[in-house]
Amino acid sequence: WNAEDPQLYTLVLSLMPPGSSQPSEVLRLRVGFRTVEMVNGRVHMNGKEILIKGANRSEFDCKTGRVLTKEHMLEDVKLMKAANMNAVRNSHHPMDSYWYELCDEYGLMMVDEA
Repeated sequence: WNAEDPQLYTLVLSLMPPGSSQPSEVLRLRVGFRTVEMVNGRVHMNGKEILIKGANRSEFDCKTGRVLTKEHMLEDVKLMKAANMNAVRNSHHPMDSYWYELCDEYGLMMVDEA
């Protein structure tokens, strides 16, 4: 996973009760694998130096307040990618879970305060 090629995989977790042939619970998650480290004061992801370019974001709309549609979130992500950003800082409170999924899917690294 990186900002240019955000490869995601589907991880399936199944909870199998003892003696049962059917799972009592199944959870599917989309995940990306990456390593991030500091090398000589520079950020490296997956062994390559990267420059972090991003913005601060808070879930707020002048018309709807703190209620954002999925379409609005998608528009925000696409605008960030069009501006050549590769990171976003979520400000002040947890975001809607769909926001985290979009950032993984579109290749936006995240700093999350909450």
